Amino acid sequence: LAHCLRKKGVKPETLVGICMERSAALIVGIMGILKAGGAYVPMDPTYPQQRLTYMIHDAGIELLVTQSEASGWVPESVTRICLDSTADQEMLSQESDQNPPIATTPHNMAYLIYTSGTTGNPKGVMVEHHTLINMVFWHQQFFQVTEQDRASQIASIAFDAAVAEIWPYLS
Repeated sequence: LAHCLRKKGVKPETLVGICMERSAALIVGIMGILKAGGAYVPMDPTYPQQRLTYMIHDAGIELLVTQSEASGWVPESVTRICLDSTADQEMLSQESDQNPPIATTPHNMAYLIYTSGTTGNPKGVMVEHHTLINMVFWHQQFFQVTEQDRASQIASIAFDAAVAEIWPYLS
C-alpha cells in the first residue's frame, strides 16, 4: 500500500483520508499511509455524509483509503483505494512487500484529527510524529506495556482515544 500511495504522489505532509470500519485492514491502511510518508485523516464511516464531505474539502483530501461499502458518498474528485476491492487488491499485490525508504522527519504531520468544533463545523488538529511518539512512550511506561500485552480498539477511529488504543501496542 505504501508503494502504491507514493506512486500516487503521497509524500510528507500529504493528507490521506482513511474511512473504514474497525478492522485489521484499518490498521494496515493507516500504517500504509504513514509508511508512504503521508499523514492520515481518520474518518468514521458512520458519520453523516455531510460531515465526511466537509472533512474531505476542508483538509483538501485528494486520496482516500477505504472499503467498498464506505465509499459511496466520496466526491468524484477524490481517488479511492478500496482495500476490499478485488481490482485494488490486484493492483496492490503488484507492489513490493519491502518497506519504502523513510521519508518523514519528527516534525512532519502524522495525522489530522477533527474535533467537534464550537461553531458547528469540525476543526482539524494536526499532530506531528514526535508528539505521537512521545504519547506512545509515555503510555508504554505509565501502563508498563510489554510485548505480551494486547489492547482492544473500541473508540471510533475519528476519536483521539483511538490513538492510545492502537499505537502503544504496535510499537
